[in-house]
Amino acid sequence: MLGLMRDHKLPEQGRNSSANRRNKGKGKFAVRGQSGYSLLRKSRPKDRWGDGKGKYFPIWYVELRKPGVDRLDTTSAKWLPGGAEICGACLAVERPALMRVGCVCQKGLRAAIEEELAAAVVAMAVTMREGRVDQYLSLHKRSKVATATVADVISAVEEGPEIFKAKTWQAYRASLRRMAAVVSPLKPDAVLLSEVLTEDVVRVIQCAAQGVGSARELNLMDKLDCNGGPNTVLRNVKSLFGRDACHHLFARLAMPNLDRFMALPYLPTPEKGFVPWEPSVWAGFVEASEALRETRPVLWAVNAWLRRTGLRDKELLSAKRSWIELVNEKPVLFIQSRGAEFSLLKRGKGRRIGVDAELWALVRDLPADAWLVGEGLSPSQRYDLIYRDHCAFVAQFIPGRQKRNHEMRMMAGSIMYEKHGLAVAADFLGDTMETTRAFYATRLTASEALDGRAVDRKG
Repeated sequence: MLGLMRDHKLPEQGRNSSANRRNKGKGKFAVRGQSGYSLLRKSRPKDRWGDGKGKYFPIWYVELRKPGVDRLDTTSAKWLPGGAEICGACLAVERPALMRVGCVCQKGLRAAIEEELAAAVVAMAVTMREGRVDQYLSLHKRSKVATATVADVISAVEEGPEIFKAKTWQAYRASLRRMAAVVSPLKPDAVLLSEVLTEDVVRVIQCAAQGVGSARELNLMDKLDCNGGPNTVLRNVKSLFGRDACHHLFARLAMPNLDRFMALPYLPTPEKGFVPWEPSVWAGFVEASEALRETRPVLWAVNAWLRRTGLRDKELLSAKRSWIELVNEKPVLFIQSRGAEFSLLKRGKGRRIGVDAELWALVRDLPADAWLVGEGLSPSQRYDLIYRDHCAFVAQFIPGRQKRNHEMRMMAGSIMYEKHGLAVAADFLGDTMETTRAFYATRLTASEALDGRAVDRKG
């Protein structure tokens, strides 16, 4: 049962006094909410002992009052950033706070309070329905030491020096707010970091992904596809609070101890190595790619560069004619950090990629600052050409896969792996051998069969 004070007119003074008396002696059963409401457990009234639930079955209430405070302060900025405005009539008669709450001038304040109550009601409904009162308490209790909020972190990143790429920051921010929404669905930015960066919050997200009601029911052994989402959220937030960010962005914030959070393990997930295309599908793709020479030469160039060099989308989008140099009279594409112009992606290694005669003929006579593909197009047209048009072309052949252009990189790496071995494939892709073997390179043909004589070592 929920005892709610949610009318447009808050209770009169007498009712507040009685409610205040009930607040005494809450002890460990009172929990303060995000903006002033309290969650408390009380004994059952005598007139309800006969409803079949017993004398000691607890009742949980939500009240708009901080524990230990005798009345609601409607003039503070607790509910509204600038406090509640007061009309001339209320000022003329010097009405106290609890008497002017029914006035029109307090409409915005009432809306803010009711929004907070709605969040409390939703949280309580879920808690009581699933029997997770202890979990609710652990998520909503205030830290003894006040720390920075989610909003503080967002401001520090967006107003500080740039250490994250725009898309990377978008992913990190969304993951942080996803965790904060577990604590306060309507006001995630106001939540303290000490309440967000906890194992309890991570477990709630993991439980939701697996469709179970409590951490005791989590499957921590099997490699499930649904574990990828919670792992991404946890990985993004851990990366957000990495050493560089804490030093350059969050040094002046009151940060909680992150050791336990950073040590939280990930759920097991299936291996996601490259799955080679069916030979007939690949043959159809090659034939359609060659047809682009006549129908869309610019798109064919994108296709050829991706298939033959194993470049990432961003690398091809950034590559210029000056990146190709003649080494022993052969054209070589140098992928390396170039200051503000280009940085190696995903902590990759620099590499040198040989350019075949056909691709070299396309760009040999271009100016040094010309783009390898889409020269003469606007920046947005070049972006769409690589990220949208070519992805749409590839999607016709592998509709069930997401990273369409990346399939070209994985196929090129697998060809190198099969022809020259893992070390050469890793150097070609600019990754470690472990990453190359786990995600990019795989054998395109079956291994050689061993007959009985070979196994018996008889020649």
